[in-house]
Amino acid sequence: MVLTEEQYKQVADLILDHVGDPPNTGTVRDLFGPEALRRAPAGFNGYHRVRCWLDHTLAQPTAELFITVVEMVDQAGELVSVHQTIRGLRDRTIVWRTIRTGDVWMPEGSPFADRDALRKAMADIATGGGPPVATIDGPTGYGKRTMAEYIATCARWHGNYTPLVEQLERHDDPGYVDYLAAQLRIKLGIVPQSANDAEPERRAVTLARNLASAAVYSDTPVWFVANLVRSEQDPGVLTFLDELMLQIRRSRLLAAKLRVTVLGDFGAVRLANLPELEHRHALGEIAEPDVAAWLAAAAPGKDQELYHLTAASIMRSLAEDRPTPRLRLRLLAQKCVDAHRLLLGA
Repeated sequence: MVLTEEQYKQVADLILDHVGDPPNTGTVRDLFGPEALRRAPAGFNGYHRVRCWLDHTLAQPTAELFITVVEMVDQAGELVSVHQTIRGLRDRTIVWRTIRTGDVWMPEGSPFADRDALRKAMADIATGGGPPVATIDGPTGYGKRTMAEYIATCARWHGNYTPLVEQLERHDDPGYVDYLAAQLRIKLGIVPQSANDAEPERRAVTLARNLASAAVYSDTPVWFVANLVRSEQDPGVLTFLDELMLQIRRSRLLAAKLRVTVLGDFGAVRLANLPELEHRHALGEIAEPDVAAWLAAAAPGKDQELYHLTAASIMRSLAEDRPTPRLRLRLLAQKCVDAHRLLLGA
């Protein structure tokens, strides 16, 4: 991904203006090619179909299609920063990178996600294998938000599942569990039975069961990624996730249409229907050897001692800053980005 979230939205808006809403099939084929037409699931509105086509473009092995699309939809040059990126791609000062299993991945403005075994497990799910239910354990500051973002990017790249990522915090809203169920319903393109229970926990169970019953008829397989940013959640949210995992584990048909990955601090969060032990993953704290290995992969060809010296310097600086657990990984990522730039020029 070479775009920030804001740039992504700007490009998507211009594409929608160019292809029309509803999109003109001939214009889409001319702009993206025939394969892209098959990437947008039936039932999506114009904007969501455009996002599928843009994701397809960003997943290409080279930047050629992306450059062609931007120059076609923005002939007036409104998106100045995006055209600066294109110039960087052409003169090779910016590297075009798509998401594959072996990539070292740095999301814009976020900590790096360089957990090889875990990323391999998530890629297995993205390609249609792996378990339908998985968990990723990690306390605050260990990179759960970044891993959730990686999963969504990986899902879009492979195209087998439409990702739905929810960063779950407490909103003190008894209707939040209904919002979650509605988000899944929309992504799956289904109309489940309504839930009439007034008590939040019973309502959550009914919502999950009704959603599961309808989801087996969905034409749009979904990968639901729920990151429990806070251990304390609104009434019914944890029960909804727990019941949904149970229903998926019980039904092969449902597992083909809906996959769920829950990220959280499972020392503080109690869920009864966790997956098998081999599908419960953990995020370890990033230490000096991890930083050195990441730098070596991100800026290859240098003396190994230079990577270790740079990593040691980063960790000393981080210790001196004494960040809070929530800020630690973000600050570490900033220092790694700066060090990466230095190594590229060394």
